[in-house]
Amino acid sequence: MDLLIIGGGPAGISAAFRAARQGMSVVLFESNQIGGNCLNTGCVPTKSMLHSAQLVQKALSFRYGHTLNALGFDMGAAVARKNNIVRKMSLELQQNLEDCKITVVPHEARVTQISDDSVSVTANDVVYTARHLLICSGSTPIIPHLEGIEQRILAKQVILYDSVGNTFDTPQTLCILGKDKLAYEIAQIYQAAGSIVTVLNPNGRGMTMPDEDYANYFEDEIAKSGIRTIYQANVTEIDQCSVIYKVGQEEAAITADMVLIAMGRRPVLRGLGFELLALARKDEGIAVDSHMRTSRPNVWAAGDCVGEPMLAHVGMRQAEVAVDNILGIVTDMDYTTVPIVSFTLPHMACVGQTKHQARQQHLDAWEIEVPLHTNYRFLVENVKGSGLAKFVLDGDRVIGFHMVGELAHELCAAAAIMITSGLPISKLRHTMTAHMTMCELLDQLLGEAEIRFRRRAKK
Repeated sequence: MDLLIIGGGPAGISAAFRAARQGMSVVLFESNQIGGNCLNTGCVPTKSMLHSAQLVQKALSFRYGHTLNALGFDMGAAVARKNNIVRKMSLELQQNLEDCKITVVPHEARVTQISDDSVSVTANDVVYTARHLLICSGSTPIIPHLEGIEQRILAKQVILYDSVGNTFDTPQTLCILGKDKLAYEIAQIYQAAGSIVTVLNPNGRGMTMPDEDYANYFEDEIAKSGIRTIYQANVTEIDQCSVIYKVGQEEAAITADMVLIAMGRRPVLRGLGFELLALARKDEGIAVDSHMRTSRPNVWAAGDCVGEPMLAHVGMRQAEVAVDNILGIVTDMDYTTVPIVSFTLPHMACVGQTKHQARQQHLDAWEIEVPLHTNYRFLVENVKGSGLAKFVLDGDRVIGFHMVGELAHELCAAAAIMITSGLPISKLRHTMTAHMTMCELLDQLLGEAEIRFRRRAKK
């Protein structure tokens, strides 16, 4: 056997396919649901329900020439649609694993023996031995240290965000303990269903995006939608339907029919025989080098178990890098263009550097910005919408992209390619974009940047 993989989430699945398609024999261990949190309780379910909610929100917010007599968001129907999507994707995934001849072991795995040239894992009393082990054990929701919180979760008085897709309840009032874009995605699902939502955010304003100005703009747009956020809220107690918190030294309380925790995730490292491996740690995760190798020569790690940034696309790329290096194809993990996106209304996306980050590196950083209403496609589909987009440049090369508004998350990939290519503005301008597309926005930014750069060069 060539490779054992512990964990069948995005990283583990990505690694299994990449290894198998290059001729390696692979065993994949997943004791829960194949596809991990992303497919079953996180990314896919949340985005499915959010899309259902946004169709209603957009129809009610804007006017597209329709006559609307009765339109509302049905939580039960949205959950049923989500279940069908997850079921279909799960079946397709299992079939693809079978077609690639990847052995899937649906039992808890435990590392039982390790040497420099082999590793053994036991699952359901069967021992599997291979030359390499890839750990993709994932992460688990962060639960704040509050008295009685575990019991309240078990009693469903408090729910975790990965339970959202399993509940048909629509509370009249909802309090979310959360600090990033995920909290607002969940907030918009419940808001569409009729809930009055308050987010208790332990952070200050301007921290939902790396670019502080755009973060503030994004948070202002969320506030305009009716979702209330209390910043720097330190929750001290949850007493039945009352959440007690402090802002500075001032104590306050909020009453809600439902309390939901969306405070992020932490790596899963306990159990599974990891103690035997005695791997070096970095913060809360497993320490790895640029090849995704751990402190053991034949043990590798990828995904959330490595630590921040805990994003599915990062984990999948880390897994591919690990497999390539196992095969002897020297590849480094590059975090230069990690996209950060939010599927809220408005959409939000960023990739690369901010001007502040670039200037800290003593780069010749400057910005070019355009409002989204200058794009025809945006105006056609968002009569009352607003938004902003900017490039950060170092001389005549794009090093960052930041956007709040419709389809920001889709434009992010094209911007990332521009950054990775390292091509000057004059070369990037050779690529034409189709008229009446949002991609024209990138061409507009490049055009404005080209003119500005020429002016700067003359000074």
